Amino acid sequence: MGVLHLSKKRRKIPCMQPRFLISTFMILSCLFSSAAAVAENIVVDSIVASIDGEPITLSDVFATVTNLNDLTLDQARENPEFKEALEKIIDEKLLYLEAEKYRVHVSAEEVDAYVSNLANHNNLSAEEFDQALKAEGKSLPTFKEEIKKEIVKSKLASNLIREGGAVSEQEITDYINDNYNGNVASTRKVKLRQIQIEAGEKRSAEEAKSISTSLHNKLIEGKNFIDLAKEFSDSPDASSGGELGLLAEEDLSPDIFNAIVTLREGEFTDVIESSSGFHIFLLEERFDSKKDIVSLREEVRKVLDQKKIEEKFQTYFISEIYRYHTVERKI
Repeated sequence: MGVLHLSKKRRKIPCMQPRFLISTFMILSCLFSSAAAVAENIVVDSIVASIDGEPITLSDVFATVTNLNDLTLDQARENPEFKEALEKIIDEKLLYLEAEKYRVHVSAEEVDAYVSNLANHNNLSAEEFDQALKAEGKSLPTFKEEIKKEIVKSKLASNLIREGGAVSEQEITDYINDNYNGNVASTRKVKLRQIQIEAGEKRSAEEAKSISTSLHNKLIEGKNFIDLAKEFSDSPDASSGGELGLLAEEDLSPDIFNAIVTLREGEFTDVIESSSGFHIFLLEERFDSKKDIVSLREEVRKVLDQKKIEEKFQTYFISEIYRYHTVERKI
């Protein structure tokens, strides 16, 4: 049998054409470009803080303050507005974590009812209220979210106070003794609020009187006394809506006594001038010697309960809440 010889033909390798080189270069360029884009996205979503291990990213903050979304991480680190927005997010997340822990829930119906009552109180229709919000640079959904957070805070504070112990009978007795000089039935008492506009160093007497008169007109129009006191009053009690508590009529100055003596509960005085400026007083309630002590104690319980809630607002949501969660700021 003859031997079969197989000859191997060499394959001719074609030279790489310029067009092929260009295509390869373009593909590589696209790959590098995509990698760069991924890297850029990693920077955009850099973690700036965490709560209990859950991250808060740059994009989370940018979603709340859109005019900052072109900042780099280094720029954000030095930007006061960014830091303020970040703290707001942290506070909100902590609030809802606590609400979840205590099973506090606020329904959309509760928020709608609050908004509706607020609009009615200001004699505004739903459309007019919406326009008033827009004039202040707010949208209705944003305003409702703010209201929801405030209701959550109020419910949480109430829960926490009950958890720590309600107002005790001894606290009520002490309050009555302090405010009634130990003798409940000895004299008539009144529960007052005030709006005080100072005259002197801050402003002239004419300016103070003009402001007071303007506020008095607002009250006549139906504006809320407590809200006006919080916003405009110069007195130390402004933060509580001008609350003066329970006062004996015999301890009032003649000018104040004469101004309130004929008022019915819920009515307010004319503008009253004093050595420190001008005042408007609201008579919330009268207590006389015939007032049932049980009713008085219940009224005092409400006053003290409200004070505890306000105190809880000042401590728990500012400092105490951080004791129950791990908050880490990365910038």
